[in-house]
Amino acid sequence: MTVLSRLCTLIFIVPLLVLTPVLTPVPGAQAQETQPFAGGWRLDPAGSEIRFVSIKNGDLAEASRFGTLSGLITDQGKAQIRVLLDSVDTGIDLRNVRLRFMLFETFLHPEAIITTQLDSARLRDLPAVRSKQIDLSYALSLHGMTLSNTARVSVTLLDEERVEVASVAPIPVSAIKFGMAQGIAAMEKAAAVAVVPVGIVSFTLVFDRGAAEAPEAAPQPQSAATTAAPSGTGPAGCAERLVEASRAGGIHFAPGSARLSGNSAAALDRVAEIARACGGLRILVAGHTDSDGAAEANLRLSRARAEAVAAALAMRGIDRARLQAQGFGETEPLVPNDSAASKARNRRIAFSVAD
Repeated sequence: MTVLSRLCTLIFIVPLLVLTPVLTPVPGAQAQETQPFAGGWRLDPAGSEIRFVSIKNGDLAEASRFGTLSGLITDQGKAQIRVLLDSVDTGIDLRNVRLRFMLFETFLHPEAIITTQLDSARLRDLPAVRSKQIDLSYALSLHGMTLSNTARVSVTLLDEERVEVASVAPIPVSAIKFGMAQGIAAMEKAAAVAVVPVGIVSFTLVFDRGAAEAPEAAPQPQSAATTAAPSGTGPAGCAERLVEASRAGGIHFAPGSARLSGNSAAALDRVAEIARACGGLRILVAGHTDSDGAAEANLRLSRARAEAVAAALAMRGIDRARLQAQGFGETEPLVPNDSAASKARNRRIAFSVAD
């Protein structure tokens, strides 16, 4: 080979040697581009949030969130998010109690579960484009029912090990469609407000790459009347639920009477559900009054009201022998009886596990 031919050979070979590493696909990057869910992804609860806005009295918007979330995306693209409904946070404790007890009925339905199947073909180019919007079909299991819908979401690759999925537009969720009309009515009566029965939901969900097992099966669709397995039904759980029932209120009487008002039915139904879930535990039904009138008369009235509530629970299938009705009159006020609002708080029925 002449010197000239050797020189020509080098001119062609050297650039190929330089460019070969650049042109050859990197195995890991190629796998991520063709298999966007490789290795699975786990939800980062600290970086994630599900929010909702409720409307009351026509134009009063209240923003709330859920504090406890978990979730994953499998390497096959099956995604599941679980929301602990007891973690609802409105910023006002009494409102939290009413949502848990009256609307979500968490003693029967402790979780909301969102499931979806992600299409790898639609996200294969995410490493290149970094962020894109897609229409995502999903199923929401809430309050014993499962309904399907579609939402517009953005998917953003924050880095090679972290991805964010966020709602693009607010998502309306109808309380009526999920069988919560009675809960809405109970909240309206308890808080003396008009509630628009639609929550406006938005979310930001952040996932970290990591091994993710197949999610548990979401509940099968049920009718609104189907009773799910209750949560927290041991003595401590029952005591907590009874305290919530007491604080939520909703049990009313005609003035100066032990006759239950018709709008007490929803609250009584929920207390009966708790009592059924609590098995054979005995329950104290305690009547309390304000300080208006004679102390002895108030004691008699409080006892009669407690007896009326116990009788109403017995009519709902609770063994009367499990219910201990007792009146305390005006002796245990929650707040000083110095205003009409304070007196209304002190006129109450309280529930607890009997000693």
